[in-house]
Amino acid sequence: FAVTGGGSFCPMGLGVHVLLSGSVATFTYQLYNGTTPIGSSPTIGTGLALDFGTQTIPGVYTVVAKDPLTSCTSNMTSTATVSLYPLPTPHTVSGGGSYCAGDTGVHVGLTLADGGVKYQLYVGGVATGSTINGAGTPLDFGLKTVADTYTVVATDLTTTCTNMMIGKATVKINALLTPSVTVSYPYHDTICAGTPITFTATPVNGGTAPTYVWQVNGVNKGTTNSYTYVPANADKVAAILKSNAVCPSPDTAIGSVIMPIIPISSPVVTISSDHGDTVCGGNLITYTATTKFGGSAEKLTWVLNGTAVDSGATYSYIPKQGDIIYNTMFSNYRCRDTNRVFSNNIFMTVDSVIIPSVTVMADPGANIATGTKVTFTAVAVDGGDAPLYQWYVNKVAVSGATTTVFTKSNLSNLDSVSVMVQRTDACGKATFNGIKMHVGGVSVLQVSASAIDINVLPNPNKGEFMVKGSFGVSDDVAVTLELTNMLGQVVYKNNVTAQGGNIEERIKISNTLANGMYLLNVRSEAASKVFHVVIEQ
Repeated sequence: FAVTGGGSFCPMGLGVHVLLSGSVATFTYQLYNGTTPIGSSPTIGTGLALDFGTQTIPGVYTVVAKDPLTSCTSNMTSTATVSLYPLPTPHTVSGGGSYCAGDTGVHVGLTLADGGVKYQLYVGGVATGSTINGAGTPLDFGLKTVADTYTVVATDLTTTCTNMMIGKATVKINALLTPSVTVSYPYHDTICAGTPITFTATPVNGGTAPTYVWQVNGVNKGTTNSYTYVPANADKVAAILKSNAVCPSPDTAIGSVIMPIIPISSPVVTISSDHGDTVCGGNLITYTATTKFGGSAEKLTWVLNGTAVDSGATYSYIPKQGDIIYNTMFSNYRCRDTNRVFSNNIFMTVDSVIIPSVTVMADPGANIATGTKVTFTAVAVDGGDAPLYQWYVNKVAVSGATTTVFTKSNLSNLDSVSVMVQRTDACGKATFNGIKMHVGGVSVLQVSASAIDINVLPNPNKGEFMVKGSFGVSDDVAVTLELTNMLGQVVYKNNVTAQGGNIEERIKISNTLANGMYLLNVRSEAASKVFHVVIEQ
């Protein structure tokens, strides 16, 4: 029988069949490729044609028949040749790369495309577009915008064998970058006039080698990433950045600052007094410092007669004649021409304070019958040329009672009648005194003011003194001792008994009491007397 079949096929294909035109039942038939038997055992004849299946190994195939009974063999006629078609020549995929978002993409191609071969482009393993026949020249599949990996498969138009081309092309999309530039300088707020300043440009998305153009008020100056000069107030300093980054959009940016320049100034401190430079003795005076260009942490020091006494914007004390006070300021103002300045001097003139005293006389006396008309007379000492008077009953001012004499007839028992005397000159003060009335025949010892012989010793003193003397009577007298300052504030008060009308009482005041003049009121139910006490500790 004749061996048939064979032929050519593409590499990696299924192969081709080798056949025998007929067979004898019970005979065996062995297929050979050259001298190599094919298969693990011969094929048993069927009396029909035999198919040895597809063969994938190239060569010349023959068949040997054998009779199992006689072991006689015979070569079948003719041969079948199995061969491989050549694959399309592998060429290199070209192109690909990155492009900026919004652009037209990048080319993908093949370095050479052979005639008689068609080429298919794949993206991510999926065929895209139509096949293109080669013509012996490089091949361009056009612009590609899909970000992925591109490959090419070639197919022989005659044999239909395919082959993967060498390599691949990768397409990437670069996002658009927006460049910007910031202009900075060493100070965060203001610049003092005449100061050289270095400006620095800080880019964002500037790339690996950005370029710069500096401008001052629109005029080109420098071309590096920094620029130094002495700015004037309101100068506009700008840096123009040209970016070489991938996909800048746009490729230039500008940053600028407007310069706040402050002139150099001289710190100033001036002081004033709430009473001017002439005051009455014993008054508490407040001095106030007014500053310019002192800065955020100015330091103020008050100097009295050459000695630093206090700090801060105000200072209060009781001045003496001839005192000299001024203020010195240390400034931390940024744009100053000196650190320390002195204020104006205030030379204090202190006039003496004159405090009047007043004695209240009651006619016919402080012990009266109901309905008795009483005339009260104020006898002032040191009242000045035109003192003012005001009478009070039980501490309530009596309207129109403003002369030295006050008359009242409807008094009640234990009513208090008092008078205020006010000097009208610049350093004059006011004083009070009064008398308590006994109405209805109450027996109260009458003491006239002229009979009182009491002294304060020593005066002036250091806060400790004696009240010594007589009320001019022989009976015991209940006495109130009350010391007030010039503001009317009570700083000492005590109730004592003048035995047999005589008093000898020691008064000791706290050493924290300020120096100055005080009023001591020595008061009984029938009479009172006011003393000016000077304390100099």
